[in-house]
Amino acid sequence: MNKKTKNKLYHLFRTKNKVLLIIIPFLFLLIMGSMAYLVLTNSIENEFVIGEVKTEIKNETTNENIYIQNIGNVPIYIRAYITIELEDENQNVLATTPNENTDYNISINNTSNWLKAEDGYYYYQNIVNPNENTDIFINDFIKLKNNVNLNITVQSIQANPKKAVEEAWNVNIINNEINLKENQ
Repeated sequence: MNKKTKNKLYHLFRTKNKVLLIIIPFLFLLIMGSMAYLVLTNSIENEFVIGEVKTEIKNETTNENIYIQNIGNVPIYIRAYITIELEDENQNVLATTPNENTDYNISINNTSNWLKAEDGYYYYQNIVNPNENTDIFINDFIKLKNNVNLNITVQSIQANPKKAVEEAWNVNIINNEINLKENQ
């Protein structure tokens, strides 16, 4: 090997060493930085609360100014069904249908947001938010005979998605209000 070739090899070797001296620390920092990022990523805690649809009938025992409260944790729509029954002396429900103005008097709040449908349900038009109430549903219920009982069945459904309400109850939701369909 001549001197020129030795110089070229020596120079090439020194150049490769310089490149390696630059690349190796760079690769080391890149790998360590990636590992640090993967190890030190922040965790985010996602609070997930299950929606609870729950209502309570208020003033049912006094039979005056009866309304319904949303005691759940999500906005809901509400509908109610009234059943009035006669009982015998052993509190068995009789098959006889009680007569209004003979066995009882009832005053439904027709001036509020309650709509009576052909299916017998009263639909509260507006969304009821958690810890809020409907308007008064029944102004008063007066027993003219002791063996008459008022039963209110309440159904509620989460307000969103509105399509679920429309399909389950066969109603239309327009501007967040229940509107009865023509066939109701």
